[in-house]
Amino acid sequence: RDDSSTVRVSNLSANTTEADLKELCSAFGPIRRVFLSRDHQTGETKGFAFVAFHQIFDAQKCVEKLNGFGYDHLILRVEWSKPNANNAAARGVPGATAPPGAPAMGGPGAGAPSRPGFGWKRE
Repeated sequence: RDDSSTVRVSNLSANTTEADLKELCSAFGPIRRVFLSRDHQTGETKGFAFVAFHQIFDAQKCVEKLNGFGYDHLILRVEWSKPNANNAAARGVPGATAPPGAPAMGGPGAGAPSRPGFGWKRE
């Protein structure tokens, strides 16, 4: 799974739905997938979600435009998703360590996401 065009949206209200996120984020480009994190016991949202775009540039526009945006009486935080340490190690991301016994794949830097605009500054 390629997570290089996935963003994490946090500080979501309990009323936010997947459809709300699709509507909000589709202005920046086609969306591949939306995952709204929910409590396994209660089904209530945990206040964050992941939105995967088809194109990395669309994800970049989403981060730039929605980070700090007021939505449902809250201020959103939108940032690049961080790879799971186990997944990152499997892809050969430098500095990531896999759990003992996990197979190594690729070489140093293999599959590491390359995101345009990394280190961008808010104006």
